[in-house]
Amino acid sequence: DTCCGTGGFLVSAMDKMISLSDKSSDKEKILSKNIIGSEDLPEMFTLAAGNMILRGDGKSNIYQGDCFDSKMIETLKSHKPNIGLINPPFSQKGDNLKELSYIINILDILEKGGRCVAILPLNCINTDTNLKREILNQHTLLASLSMPNQLFYPVGTVTSIVIFEAKKPHPKDFKTWLAYCKDDGFYNKPHRGRNDFDNKWDQISKDWLRLFLNREVRKDFSILKELSHKDEWCIENYMETDYSKITESDYEKTVNDFIKFRIGN
Repeated sequence: DTCCGTGGFLVSAMDKMISLSDKSSDKEKILSKNIIGSEDLPEMFTLAAGNMILRGDGKSNIYQGDCFDSKMIETLKSHKPNIGLINPPFSQKGDNLKELSYIINILDILEKGGRCVAILPLNCINTDTNLKREILNQHTLLASLSMPNQLFYPVGTVTSIVIFEAKKPHPKDFKTWLAYCKDDGFYNKPHRGRNDFDNKWDQISKDWLRLFLNREVRKDFSILKELSHKDEWCIENYMETDYSKITESDYEKTVNDFIKFRIGN
């Protein structure tokens, strides 16, 4: 993770790998070599390093510095990473760096054929055609999963998870797997936040993973679509609407939600 913050993705990845390992030697390798990250902000880096140590990582390969710095890039490349997990800073007005710049950066660091999984605002994968062209010239867009609208509640950013294969140019006739992953089983409760109150996530996540790995098409959920840098990289633009399922109450709710959104902004 090239902008690891407090190390949330790294800790989750470490825990997952350890849970799948059988030998103590595998666990030692995971703890000493398989977790790699960088963070530019000193206070966040300190929290990330401390977080990893408290979780049992005996040799955290977490570096303090700018992931766009040439020396940092070479340092991270020296580990030969083949998986990247990243939640880049969401750009604000006036920022020089855009979210897709972080994607280009981490894809350059990954080994050829490595996978990058990133969560990004929906607008940046739909509109920034120049950076999208740069990405597809060098890398393959394997999938895009449209996330629940309230994933970052109370922040209103709508996001998508995109998955790339590093350093293999996107073939012209390749079909990207697009999915409408809006229902993850989580919902909000007063004073308790957004959570998996009904214990649905375990089964839903297994179902999503199976569909992605097999590149399956499921009605109203997933499709395969040829995409270029000019296209929107999300399923919403390509789904067929079943108007027979739309009721008057659905219409009223949508209008009310839109009015609330406009008033709030």
